[in-house]
Amino acid sequence: MQIAEVVPEMLWERHLRELDGDRQDAGLVDQVQPIVPVVPAILGACYSLYVIRHFFRLAYGTVEIVIGLFAIFGAMGRAPQIVDDPATATLLLVQLAAGIYIIIRGFDNFAQSRPFAGGGAAFRALGDLIRARWARKKE
Repeated sequence: MQIAEVVPEMLWERHLRELDGDRQDAGLVDQVQPIVPVVPAILGACYSLYVIRHFFRLAYGTVEIVIGLFAIFGAMGRAPQIVDDPATATLLLVQLAAGIYIIIRGFDNFAQSRPFAGGGAAFRALGDLIRARWARKKE
């Protein structure tokens, strides 16, 4: 084959690859467009959760604690028995940390709810109750 025959063939193949790339990009656009109407629905759901958190902190905190537990047990359930891949170990640690953070946020919302507001008075009362029960068991 001579250069005069190879160069046009290479250019034609390149042109076909570019066209195929454009088709793939068009497919991406088709995949993204249905997502756009979902964004306002997601923002609406987020605002609804914020309103629930504002008016019903105790319930919201309880739900956060349950979701955090699901996140932790879900990560543990998918974990292999032996983790030999650093990426898998990092992913598991991040999932566990996320679950722990969600639980802590749940406890915080729980503590800021109306029955427990006021500087931890309910937690002090719970501590007093535990001490009183402990003292009765010793007697």
